[in-house]
Amino acid sequence: MSRYTKCIIVVVVVVSAFCTCAGADEPKKPNVQAPATYKELGNWKPSEPGDQLSKGKWWERFNDPELNRLEDSLNISNQNVLAAIANVEAARAIVRQSRSQYFPLVTAGPSFTRSRLPVGPNGQTVSTYAATVDASWEPDVFGRVRTAVKAGRYGVQVSVADLENVRLSAEAELAVDYFGLRTQDALQQILDATVTSYQRLT
Repeated sequence: MSRYTKCIIVVVVVVSAFCTCAGADEPKKPNVQAPATYKELGNWKPSEPGDQLSKGKWWERFNDPELNRLEDSLNISNQNVLAAIANVEAARAIVRQSRSQYFPLVTAGPSFTRSRLPVGPNGQTVSTYAATVDASWEPDVFGRVRTAVKAGRYGVQVSVADLENVRLSAEAELAVDYFGLRTQDALQQILDATVTSYQRLT
């Protein structure tokens, strides 16, 4: 067996060992026999968090056109909501960037130069075109890219949940302030009517 053949065998064995280690990223769930129900908890069931779900236009139940207009404008002009939307877009961009590492990276560098040579009485103009292409690719042997993509997806879910919570908080605060002002307006009308009544009696 030649030395070259031995080197090839060693390389194949090492690469196979690396590929085998790559599968160790995914933790295996322990095989534990858990009871289907617990008598102490009654109607207990697993939690189903829905922070990432849109809460809809809940304020329309009040049938107030002015409140509807204010709430619709809030999602356009509120800076906290806009910042949360930007965080969601940034998280999605991170996922796209991480996923792009699955594929080869190809770069191109075209160039153009124009020069004048002192040939003849009037000289001569020479144009030079050049283009360089470079390609590189790194296999995801240890699962680094796969793990980064998965972490990025979790980050997107967290950002979307934050966005919906920020939006709901801003909408609720606007509704509370709006009805607070409407209450003060109603009290002011009652006070004005009371003053008018006293003036008529005197």
